[in-house]
Amino acid sequence: MTGPASKEPTKPAPEEKKEGPASPEPIVTKRGFFHFINENKWEIVSYILLFFGLFVSFANQFFGGLLVGLVLGIYFSQEILDKLASFKHFLDQEGIFRGFIIVAAILALLILAPGLLIGTAIGAWTRPFLGKAISSPFDKTKTQK
Repeated sequence: MTGPASKEPTKPAPEEKKEGPASPEPIVTKRGFFHFINENKWEIVSYILLFFGLFVSFANQFFGGLLVGLVLGIYFSQEILDKLASFKHFLDQEGIFRGFIIVAAILALLILAPGLLIGTAIGAWTRPFLGKAISSPFDKTKTQK
């Protein structure tokens, strides 16, 4: 006699084998990594230039700022150009004194970090010539909505 009434231990039911891979697949595969690089090549180049510019700015502030400003100008060119276009409206609304303060701050930035400001201007100027080769992360969010 077996079961709960008997003193003999019951045997556990044999476990069923689960179907699945013998070993777990790695989260990052070589094929996935190269696909990511191929899909985001301009962003990767931008990040490399940005970090290289930050690193170089410790040794040479002008060239480091130029690289960082170039990336900044390329990615925020539309926003920069919109703000420059609306500056006259800002002066009409806020007054000449507040506009003078902004111009003085931009001149001080040009004196203290000329590479950053010049690089930003170059990047904002060259962005329209690049077309759809480089897309800003903000362009992607605008098209998704």
